[in-house]
This record gives sequence, structure tokens and C-alpha cells, in this order.
Amino acid sequence: MKLKIGCSVLFFINFLACSLNKPISLLDFIEKLEKEFGRTAIKDLKPIQPGDVEKTWANIEKLKNWCNYIPKTNFDEGIHNFANWYKSYYC
Repeated sequence: MKLKIGCSVLFFINFLACSLNKPISLLDFIEKLEKEFGRTAIKDLKPIQPGDVEKTWANIEKLKNWCNYIPKTNFDEGIHNFANWYKSYYC
């Protein structure tokens, strides 16, 4: 299975990270995806580069105020749901 990454997938990943309102390390994120897809990612680890971030998260207060959104899905469940959707759509 070759994974295809498109705009909707990247939007979902960003939305998921924002909805948690807490840091997620990139390696933790990749490990969760590896587990869900049953594959090991090919990683070319290098020292941190200009512009790289070690963790990402967002303050979701504006989102809560704008559309009364309150996250109900935790990170593990969200990754599991995403992987199931992805496999049903692309595989």
C-alpha cells in the first residue's frame, strides 16, 4: 500500500493537532500512524533544520468561540478513525 497525502489529509492532521490543545511530538505522531497502518515509515533523521519544530499544538479558544466546538475525540481515537477512513477510501 502506497500512502497518498493530499490537502484534505493534511488539513485533517492539522485540525487534529489543533483540537487537542496540547503538544504532540512528530515521532509520536509517526509511531501512531505506523501502528495503525501496520507499516514502518522510512525515516531519514537529521539534526533539526531551520524552520523545523519539535512539537506542534494550537490554542483552540478562537475555534471554540467561533463555532462552539469542543473536542470529544482523543488523539489515539482520532488517529484510529483517520486510518480507517484512509484505508477505506484509498485502498
